[in-house]
Amino acid sequence: AQTVTYTAPVGTDNCAGSVTSRVAGNASGASFGLGTELVQYRVSDGAGTNSSCSFTVTVQDQQAPVVTCPTSTTTSNQAGQCTKQVTYTTPTVAENCPGSVLSRSSGLASGSSFPVGVTTVCHQSVDTSNNAGQCCFNVTVEDTEAPAITCPAAV
Repeated sequence: AQTVTYTAPVGTDNCAGSVTSRVAGNASGASFGLGTELVQYRVSDGAGTNSSCSFTVTVQDQQAPVVTCPTSTTTSNQAGQCTKQVTYTTPTVAENCPGSVLSRSSGLASGSSFPVGVTTVCHQSVDTSNNAGQCCFNVTVEDTEAPAITCPAAV
């Protein structure tokens, strides 16, 4: 919703006593919902004749969702593997209008086996007005296991 201010029409007549009133839609200064709303005014005179005018007020959602990711993390590989199963917290979304959808746009899902090195994970949220917000974080898996070597017996 958005507070909208407009100049209200004022009707005139050739004779005194005309009255202008709003007959549809919200008044200036009121909260308008997302979308288009018809506002209509009518002027009536003392003789019972009327004229009316109407206009539309359109409220658009132009604010992108705010997506907050977990902090980047560094971990060691699993023994004997060049990977590590990593679980991370699902990012959160703050949105001014309901209906946004959060999805992973790159990287691996939580609970996956991440390879040694740096993997960037990004999540995106798109709202019903097609505004998008994104966040990314890194999962770093370090190979901390020393290599093994077997030497032949002394000759």
